[in-house]
Amino acid sequence: MEILLEWITKSSQEIQQLISAGLVKNISKPSDLPSGVDPYLWNYKIIREQAKFVTPQADDSYEGDIHQILEYFGYDGDGDKCVYWLDRNFSKIIYQAN
Repeated sequence: MEILLEWITKSSQEIQQLISAGLVKNISKPSDLPSGVDPYLWNYKIIREQAKFVTPQADDSYEGDIHQILEYFGYDGDGDKCVYWLDRNFSKIIYQAN
């Protein structure tokens, strides 16, 4: 079995949209997730956004939070392929799809 792990980032606004759409579970608001990103990943994100001529902007500090999420591709208990998103502290599965 092949397992793929990848860190992704989502803004508080993106997390709220996913919660509102019913896709993200086990949290009721973005502030339920720890915010912040490993410096290496943050530098990569900034370089990537500069390359696209995009600058993240927010009205207040909460809306400007970035959340580091572990995207995990593997298999569920029945052996079916599945994707999971875990919070930065590995304490909550916030998304799961087969």
